Amino acid sequence: MGLGAWVAVGAGAAMGAWLRWGLGLMLNSTFPILPLGTLAANLI
Repeated sequence: MGLGAWVAVGAGAAMGAWLRWGLGLMLNSTFPILPLGTLAANLI
């Protein structure tokens, strides 16, 4: 695996983490018992 692939995997992981965090901020406050942000991220 070349350097470009490692950079692409790292960038994708960072972007996925930020999107999961954003979904958590938007959705988890609507129903605090169930983490809807995590559920939405896992279903996507």
